Amino acid sequence: MRPDSTILSLLLKSTIPVLFTDEDTFTVAAKMKDLHFKIRADDRDKIARTYELLKDNVNIDAIIQG
Repeated sequence: MRPDSTILSLLLKSTIPVLFTDEDTFTVAAKMKDLHFKIRADDRDKIARTYELLKDNVNIDAIIQG
């Protein structure tokens, strides 16, 4: 499924991650909620990459404030 060309144009200009799939939004969200990622304590590269992704893409203050 692909969004309307107007919406697609806006998404491509934004920094919002977009996932294209043949399935509907609910099905994809249900599958993604069950994903689990593990990082071993000795995997320094994965820890560093995760830190950078969180720092650059997650508003920690908004999460803390609820």
